[in-house]
Amino acid sequence: MWLCSSYGIWCFGLRLYGDALEQSIYIHLNLMHYINYPASNIGLFISLWLLVFYVTVLVLLAKVTVWILEESSRIQSSPEFLLLRKGTSTSNWNRSAKLMLDFNKSPAPYLEFAFEGISRLPRKKLEVCLPMVSQIRNYIIPVILVYMTNLPIAQILIGILIEVGYLIFFIKSNIRASKIEFWAETGTQGLTIVYLILRLITVMDINDNTRQSVIGFTMLILLIVICAVRLTMYVVILIIMLVKKIRKCRSGRVPQSGEIQDEAAPIIAPTNKLRASRSARLTKINKANSRRNAHV
Repeated sequence: MWLCSSYGIWCFGLRLYGDALEQSIYIHLNLMHYINYPASNIGLFISLWLLVFYVTVLVLLAKVTVWILEESSRIQSSPEFLLLRKGTSTSNWNRSAKLMLDFNKSPAPYLEFAFEGISRLPRKKLEVCLPMVSQIRNYIIPVILVYMTNLPIAQILIGILIEVGYLIFFIKSNIRASKIEFWAETGTQGLTIVYLILRLITVMDINDNTRQSVIGFTMLILLIVICAVRLTMYVVILIIMLVKKIRKCRSGRVPQSGEIQDEAAPIIAPTNKLRASRSARLTKINKANSRRNAHV
């Protein structure tokens, strides 16, 4: 009742989705604690509930990913889409080809926020798989952190491999609509990999003064830079959004119905309308040519 009267169960689930990495660490720490102290049942119950929740989310993400790929393939092979793409210039393609998928027909419509970076029909399969890959990464890292504490070198090496693989996948998929987000994410991910490499050096047999003064200080600087970059990215994005809102309010221009449809609904126009618009353009060109010839 408290959830329903405050922000709602939907907000609670969204919060759990965003904190998948932290909650996964909590799950495995409780499971490890239960192995050593079987009498504590409350933590085990909460951990099992969260585990079922995240496994369910992962399965639903996989189903939605498959649905997006199948739906995109169906739309792209339709005659209307091919005619629209043929009649649209390359410069206007990014603006006019915002073919939004109808997530109300997907297996899990409430997971649409996870695919918010897909603003049009995906041209690559990797960009659709990024939300699912991100969740898998959030589930694997806590396992390494909790269950491999006795093997620090192997633990850090596996972590480096996971982070490098995720960085490569992120660059290849690249669904970010903003360049600021893309470079901030890739930059912080690269700095995280450098931090892990330095952490690997610290567990080796080196001079204690070098470990504390040189490598430790460098790791501290990296953490500060990572936090600063992420904070700056959020502030810049917020400022850009506010500037766009202010400009729209000052212009006082009321968007037409077609512009609203361009943001929220498919714009695959009927074949007759496309043919009519094309014939109208050809008619104007013929009239202009005839006038020019008559003047000559």
